[in-house]
Amino acid sequence: MLRIQLYSELLNRYSIDWDVWEREVKEYTGLINKWNSIAGLVSPGDVERGCIEHIEDSLSLIDYLVPYLMDNPNLVWLDIGSGGGFPAIPILLVFKNMRIILIERKIRKSNFLQMVVKKFNIISAQVVCDGFPDCVPKYNIVPENVGIITARGVEQPGRLAKFLSNWLSPNTIFLCQSPKIFEFFPPNRFSSVKIEDNWSNLNPPLRKGALVLIRKN
Repeated sequence: MLRIQLYSELLNRYSIDWDVWEREVKEYTGLINKWNSIAGLVSPGDVERGCIEHIEDSLSLIDYLVPYLMDNPNLVWLDIGSGGGFPAIPILLVFKNMRIILIERKIRKSNFLQMVVKKFNIISAQVVCDGFPDCVPKYNIVPENVGIITARGVEQPGRLAKFLSNWLSPNTIFLCQSPKIFEFFPPNRFSSVKIEDNWSNLNPPLRKGALVLIRKN
């Protein structure tokens, strides 16, 4: 069950119409339920639970993503391995003008994302059906233009981290939720800040695993 009162307390610095968001996020999870058998968007258990864990984990990133992009409107959010739309879609249902590139290499999943973006009028989103980093030169994705990177759904996080360690711009914050790849970001070249906040300290926590903010020195 969505815990709207709790979310509104944790995100009280933002002007959010929670009634609208709740209605749309329920429509979104309904679409996941319809598409899941053909596109494999999430696990069957996630569908049974209404994707609550994914939704709450997504919301837990807002404080580390939204203010930075609002202060730097020329920068874009790059979500790698977007899959069924987590963490991006629950956030974009609040901030529909946010510039984002959703990268998903599987055709059915990217088609699902295209449909969701159009249905909810997420006007500044681009869906790229390709792998990463192969798509970087094809779509002229310039590291200096990237403000935030999320990458929850990648199959080879080590390969991704190795590429990012040589590609990240000082403008970019990598919201890393894969603890096994920290070795690719040595402290002499990167600053890494582990986040402990109200989302992670609740029992049980609302964030799935650790969150570390990685930035090039």
